[in-house]
Amino acid sequence: MPTVSWTGASGWPHNFGLFDLTTTFKPAAGVYIVCRLVQVPNGSRLEALYVGEAQSLENRLNTGRAGHEGFQRALKMGATHICALLVPDGAAERLRIETDLRHAFNPPCNAEPVPANALGNALLRR
Repeated sequence: MPTVSWTGASGWPHNFGLFDLTTTFKPAAGVYIVCRLVQVPNGSRLEALYVGEAQSLENRLNTGRAGHEGFQRALKMGATHICALLVPDGAAERLRIETDLRHAFNPPCNAEPVPANALGNALLRR
């Protein structure tokens, strides 16, 4: 499985597995990024469209996908992949990572944009 490193606003990198949109996930806790592949002058890169966390990636990204408004917005914006990171350490750790990444990327498909004054916040360091 290919991996992708996404660096949060804290400066900490988070290494995610890269998956096709049709992937069937297991009922494991984690953080995920719905993203699209975009062409840039020197090749291509992934652009984060939606960042979320779930107690069950299966429930959120497979069985619950149709009712997931952020995921549906990301599909309309051309989502091509899902990056997933297993985080079995509990809800607080998942939320910390999700917040760190949202502050770094301010993804357009998350319902609540990150406040401009929070984008440089380094309080998320471990």
